[in-house]
Amino acid sequence: DRFCDAMIAIHAEIQQDRSPLRVELRRDFEQVDNLTGLHSKNEYLRLAPILFRQEKLAGRELAVLLADLDRFKVVNDSLGHDFGDTLLSLAGRAVLACCREEDPATRFGGDELLVVLRGGADAGARLAARIRSTFEEFKAGPMAARLGELAQRQAELTGSAGAVGTLSIGVAQGLGGALPRPCPNEQSLLRRA
Repeated sequence: DRFCDAMIAIHAEIQQDRSPLRVELRRDFEQVDNLTGLHSKNEYLRLAPILFRQEKLAGRELAVLLADLDRFKVVNDSLGHDFGDTLLSLAGRAVLACCREEDPATRFGGDELLVVLRGGADAGARLAARIRSTFEEFKAGPMAARLGELAQRQAELTGSAGAVGTLSIGVAQGLGGALPRPCPNEQSLLRRA
């Protein structure tokens, strides 16, 4: 359709513009997710193989934390996308507040956040608990009240209680320690997570 054709034309024009400002804007866009402040998925895909090889060669532990916002579609549909964006932004801030600079954090998908942790599963579980606690602190007050009301309405509609707007985090270790089956590469570690 015409809209798609127009978007493709605009994207092609931006890609061809070699002015220093445009090149820097393109680089920043490709490296950082503007909503969360985390690395973009493209940056993760560039960094992950390098980091995995380094840690594997050094014989160190490496884990991945994979987080997502519980029932995020319900939040967006019921409270609006601006509310959802604010919630996602707070999740990104919580991740950044808790992670070390050497442990890259990424917005991997819509509401999926990923942290590559130089450490094992125990360190990953402690980091996950800190991130969840920090996230709950960040969304305290009116935001938490609205999410609580939404959770209650959802429970009444579905007949079952479920978390809404909370952060679930899985941890998987792929390298180091006495792992019976270490991951052969970063893709298998991501699948494990």
